[in-house]
Amino acid sequence: MNRKSEAESFWDLLNHFEDYLDSGIAREHESFVFAKIENDQQETLDGLKKEPELDTSIWEYQALSPQQKIGEWNRSARGMRDCRLCSLCRSGASVVPGMPAEKFDLLTVTDYPSAEEEREGKNGLGEDFDYLTKWLASIEMKPGREAAVTTVLKCRPGDPQLITGRIVDACRSYLDHQIAVASPKAVLAAGELFLRYFLKSDAPVASVRGRLFEYKNIPVIVTFSPRTVLKNPELRRPVWEDLKMLRRVLENRP
Repeated sequence: MNRKSEAESFWDLLNHFEDYLDSGIAREHESFVFAKIENDQQETLDGLKKEPELDTSIWEYQALSPQQKIGEWNRSARGMRDCRLCSLCRSGASVVPGMPAEKFDLLTVTDYPSAEEEREGKNGLGEDFDYLTKWLASIEMKPGREAAVTTVLKCRPGDPQLITGRIVDACRSYLDHQIAVASPKAVLAAGELFLRYFLKSDAPVASVRGRLFEYKNIPVIVTFSPRTVLKNPELRRPVWEDLKMLRRVLENRP
């Protein structure tokens, strides 16, 4: 069995298992295949093979070894612990700085920490993270190994509806620094905050997912947040399509 069919089989098995947990019945799902990329998408991916003109800061971090990148990531994380830049940290919320990776091939960015992560002050906890881990496993990646994981907001908001541009801007320098340190082959933006405040789009995720964006010359794939998909299982198929695009981008990046 080749790598692609292994990934497809894993995703189908995951869907069956989730249906069984929800209803006790494993329903038939359409078998997903790695369809041929449309011509315009293929041209975009071919263009990613060329050497990008990255910002100087990213070039500097690209030259670091993985161990040096982890050291710089952790140094920045220690600085976040004393952050008082916005109302979230001043309210006593725990800062959750993110999880580095051994290789930094991918940077996954969700909106904000889970309740479990806030309680413990570290990433890698809760149902949202477990679900994200399954997504990455379907394209043969693992948090902390090939994929670094972080959030737009480093503190969990009490009411997500009250997130403002000022709050996001307070965290912006932290995330920009993590992107530079990771200098990844691609970013998976799983949620709406990266789309809204970093890609400057007010469009809903549903209307722009499936397209390839760019931030600081790094390819960005936008998809729904794990939290949203857990509440709306019908979104699993578009997420799988987004993950297939992500995999193709990673395969075409040096």
